[in-house]
Amino acid sequence: MTEDTSVALEHCKELAMPPGCLFEATSRFIGPDLTAQLLAVYALRDSISSIPLSSADDTVKWAKLKWWSEELCEDVEAPERHPVLRALQHSGARQHLTDSLLLSLVAEAVGQIDAFPEADVEALIGLFAASSRADISLQAALSQITLDESLLEPMGCAVGVFTLVNMLLHDYPNKIQLLPLDWLAEFQVRPEALKAQPPAVQLLDMVKRLAGLGTAYYRVGFDVIRAGEGVKPPTHLWLRWSLEARFLARVVRNAERYFGPASQYGLSDVWFAWRHGRAA
Repeated sequence: MTEDTSVALEHCKELAMPPGCLFEATSRFIGPDLTAQLLAVYALRDSISSIPLSSADDTVKWAKLKWWSEELCEDVEAPERHPVLRALQHSGARQHLTDSLLLSLVAEAVGQIDAFPEADVEALIGLFAASSRADISLQAALSQITLDESLLEPMGCAVGVFTLVNMLLHDYPNKIQLLPLDWLAEFQVRPEALKAQPPAVQLLDMVKRLAGLGTAYYRVGFDVIRAGEGVKPPTHLWLRWSLEARFLARVVRNAERYFGPASQYGLSDVWFAWRHGRAA
């Protein structure tokens, strides 16, 4: 590994693999080559997906996404490339990923600019599911796998809900605008009232309900996998989904416990992931 590759991957690790994160747990079951490729893909995903919900003006968001769309299709050997793009190339991930697949991340991010709040929860989940489907397809492509729609549909929704729940758990005062208008009307609460600390009862109930919807989507996806329908997903995806589903089930039982800093995944979670990997 060259010094340039090492620096690029270290940058990706800072973005996508903080200590105790879910990926750190699942990476114990995959080889170093795939870990490096996933690091690059996750760092790219996080770099792009964070743009629509940032506090920047929409013109700045558009400019950033335009830059990414152009850079993703540039000559891979072009000088002065972003470290995430260098990591994609040097890890070997780029050779498995088509331009259209990479650009789907940008397209879904564009769709989220000025899109919130959505009118109803189905539209909200659909918006996050679209980004999650692109993310899942990228990860599967690293193993040269194209997942069937029967699996991609429920897992896209499941991962989308997982992402949404985590945003609310860890930064709800700045993410209240994500809540759908029909739920605000149902709970008879104004967004400003939900920014209070500790979390309001209505917010706890909404997060629990979202987590419940997510666990239902995961069950549908796991049923598809167990039924042997279509192509089997890579092991690292199965492990990731298992831990995400487990986390959402915990939130349903006690949402208040998980508000605050990002959850840490320890040895018990690693053991749980290993057992699910053996069953996959």
